[in-house]
Amino acid sequence: MIYDFSCYIDRLPYASSKWNMNTRPYQKGDMIPLWVADSDFTSPEAVKKAIRDYADFGVFGYTGNPHGLTAAVKGWLQRKHHWEIDESWLSFPGGVVASLFAAVRAFTAPGEKVIINDPVYPPFAAAIREQGREIAWNPLSYDGTRFTFDFAHLRSLFATADKPKMMILCSPHNAAGRVWTPEELKNLSDILLENDCLLVSDEIHFDLVWDEHEHFTAGRLGPKVMEKMIMLSSASKTFNVAGMHASYAVVPNEELRNAFNRQFTGSTQSNFIGKLALLACYTESDDYLEQMKAYIMGNFDFVIPAINQRLAPLKATRPEGTYLVWVDCRALQMEQKELMSWFLEDLKLRLNDGATFGPAGTGYIRLNCATPRMFLEEAVERIEANLKSR
Repeated sequence: MIYDFSCYIDRLPYASSKWNMNTRPYQKGDMIPLWVADSDFTSPEAVKKAIRDYADFGVFGYTGNPHGLTAAVKGWLQRKHHWEIDESWLSFPGGVVASLFAAVRAFTAPGEKVIINDPVYPPFAAAIREQGREIAWNPLSYDGTRFTFDFAHLRSLFATADKPKMMILCSPHNAAGRVWTPEELKNLSDILLENDCLLVSDEIHFDLVWDEHEHFTAGRLGPKVMEKMIMLSSASKTFNVAGMHASYAVVPNEELRNAFNRQFTGSTQSNFIGKLALLACYTESDDYLEQMKAYIMGNFDFVIPAINQRLAPLKATRPEGTYLVWVDCRALQMEQKELMSWFLEDLKLRLNDGATFGPAGTGYIRLNCATPRMFLEEAVERIEANLKSR
C-alpha cells in the first residue's frame, strides 16, 4: 500500500511522550517536539491488523512466542544484514535499554570500568553509573564534518591494571549519525579481543541507513568476536512500535547467553502484542520501510542545507544512519542552559540537549527528522527569523 508520511497525526489522545508539553492538536505557533527518538508516522498496516485480530480474539491469558517469531528475526537478519544466526541464540527482553542494564549487571562488578564513546545516547552512561560501575570515556574524533573512532585513545584505556571489562557500542551511532565501516569495526574488535573485553552492540537503528552507506553488524566480524559479543536490536525505530516494548538479543555464546538471560528472571520481557508487531514488521512490512526511508531522506534534503545556509552559524552534517541530526550550535557562544532555553522558551522547539550525551555534547542539540516535513520547515523558519533579529 501507499503511505502518506506528510500527514499530521494528533498523538495527544494516547499520551505521547514526545508531545506531552502540547495541550491541543497542533496549530501554527505551538510547541514543536523534535526530540524523543520515535517517529510521528503511522505504523505499518500489517502491524495494525495483527493487533486488531488479537483484540478481536479476546482471550489475553499467558502466552509464549507467536508462531514463526524466531524464524522471522532470523530471516530479517539474513535478508537485510547478511548475518546467518541460529534461532537458539535469540531472546526477547522488553527493551534495548533494559538489555544494556542487564548486560552491565551480568558481566561486570561494581567499581569495574565500561567503555562508551563520547558523545553517545544517554542511557549508556546511566546503565553504568546507576549500577555502581565506572565509565571509561572513549571520545570520538571530529574533523569538522565526520566523527571517527580514536583507536589510540581506546588502546590507552587498557594500559592500566583495572582494565575495562566491557564496551557498549552504538551502531549506527546516536547521535553523531555514523554508520561504522567494516574496517573501523574490525580495528575496534581487534583491540577488544586483545584485551578480553566483551562487546555489547546496540544496533537498534540498523535498518535506517542512507544513501550509499550499509550497516555492518557486529555479528559479521568473525567467530572470535561472536564468542565475545551481544547484539541488541528491535523493530521499534524502524517501524515506530517503541511503545509496545519488544526487543531482541542475539548472543551466540551459550555461557554468555545463559548469564544474560538470567538477569530477566522474574521480570517482564517482551509482551505478546509487541511480539506480534515485531513478527508483522519483519514479515509483511518491507514496503513501509522503503517508503519511509525515502520520505526521511527528503527531509534531510531539506533540513541539512537549510541549517548550513539559512541558519548559519549553526552547522549540521547529513547523517549516514538514524533519523537524528546532530546540530553544532557552538558558534552561537551560548552557555548550554541558555542555548536550551532559547530553543524551548523563545522558539518553542523541543530538542535534545547535547550535553546529556556526554562531555563532548556541550554546544550541540539533537534534532529528530522522523516527522512530517511541515514541522521541520516551521522550525527552520522560527530559527531563521530569530537569528536575523539578533
